[in-house]
Amino acid sequence: MSINEHVHSADSEIPAGRVWPQEWLKSLPLRDGDRDDFLKAMESKAPSSVRVNAAKASFVGASDPVPWHPDAHYLAERPSYTFDPAFHAGAYYPQEASSMLVHALIRHLGLNEKPIQALDLCAAPGGKSTLLRSALHPESFLLANEVVGKRLNLLEENLCKWGLSGYALSQADPSRFSALPAFFDLILVDAPCSGEGMFRKDSESVNHWSPSLVDICAERQARILDAIWPSLQPGGFLIYSTCTFNRKENEDGLSDFCRRSGAQCLQLDLPYPEWVQSEIEGGSALRAFPHRLRGEGFFVAVLQKEGGNKSGPPVRSKRGSKRFSTVRVDALSSDMNYLTDGRGRLFAARPSTVDTLYSIDKALGLITPGPLLGSLHKERFKPGHGLALMAEAIGQNTYNKVNVDHELALKYLRREDIPAPANARGYLLVEYDGFHLGFAKAHRDRLISQYPQNWRIRSQNGCLPEALVSAIDFPKGESMPS
Repeated sequence: MSINEHVHSADSEIPAGRVWPQEWLKSLPLRDGDRDDFLKAMESKAPSSVRVNAAKASFVGASDPVPWHPDAHYLAERPSYTFDPAFHAGAYYPQEASSMLVHALIRHLGLNEKPIQALDLCAAPGGKSTLLRSALHPESFLLANEVVGKRLNLLEENLCKWGLSGYALSQADPSRFSALPAFFDLILVDAPCSGEGMFRKDSESVNHWSPSLVDICAERQARILDAIWPSLQPGGFLIYSTCTFNRKENEDGLSDFCRRSGAQCLQLDLPYPEWVQSEIEGGSALRAFPHRLRGEGFFVAVLQKEGGNKSGPPVRSKRGSKRFSTVRVDALSSDMNYLTDGRGRLFAARPSTVDTLYSIDKALGLITPGPLLGSLHKERFKPGHGLALMAEAIGQNTYNKVNVDHELALKYLRREDIPAPANARGYLLVEYDGFHLGFAKAHRDRLISQYPQNWRIRSQNGCLPEALVSAIDFPKGESMPS
């Protein structure tokens, strides 16, 4: 049976009917005659989809593609990603298909054609940050910001596994970005919302919904837009998205913002008829409804700041950073700049972004200025997990490799020791099916896992998701792609 047949048979399963809040049903912006089809879709099994990391892997064999993303595919069923080592290696990211339309918008706006400075304001858990990092020009810079501290670890983990440089992490309230006026060419605001579009996948969210929650979210979204708008360059773009259906958090809120800010809402004419257009202040937004496409509820619009010409390059610090300094590391590629902090941690930064990093650190304080590669102790470099998972070959080739099967890969990912090959010494790169999992340190007849403690697999049970693993392929005969 093909992947297509698997997917459609899985999606067609309809569980027992559910009771929906009447006030929510009345608020739905549906077209005439769509209500029954919409409710039937909301009671069906949600489709699963993944976005392949083209810098590391490819999707092979029969494919059921997501139309608006060239590297995304629907799956026949949702596997246990936890027990697939390729997932931990950053070969792919499980992501809801509707939200991947952001990739098509980046192409539509031409933001992939030259280096830009971008901000993902509400970035955790990292799905759209990894999407942006792949969709933008390779020399672009992305600041992934998350104000909720307990969500930062997952954001850092997902960006690290994705393996591309040119990003930094911050934890700043939108109000603090006033210290970076006219700084970003692109701002993505995936706004905190009432989450109506995820009701099918998260039944608990239905119990939390109320009209007052919608009001609270709409007020919060207005504050976020007002706070972040000054940080957008004249002529720059703000992509606004939510995973909710009601107009108050979407069209109505954006219309009010356009009137008070002078923002222009763009007309979005994309070649995807399954997306529903809605009007906003002379422009349009796009909506995903689960009865019209295979995905969850999603809303997206693009605002542009008045002024076709930029006001000049963003203000950059000429004094450097008090917390980070540039160092040279002979063991690593000279194509990168390397920054260290007072604790000896070593980070990768593209040469063109160092001044930008210093400016942001001075204004907001960075959590990390780039991928954490390891640490320096008395000029000796100790490799870390970030170096192992880099898609860009900046130093992995100086280490011997050990290939493991699925059972040993899971032991390694649980931070358990695995057998050492003969004459193993120092740090070795652990590989599974061509994908780097991380480093291990040789000690006598065993390898001690260096996998990050707080990212380890905690469950002892699980099996290999064969249908997915057979479809995600590392290009054989090559080193890790760059």
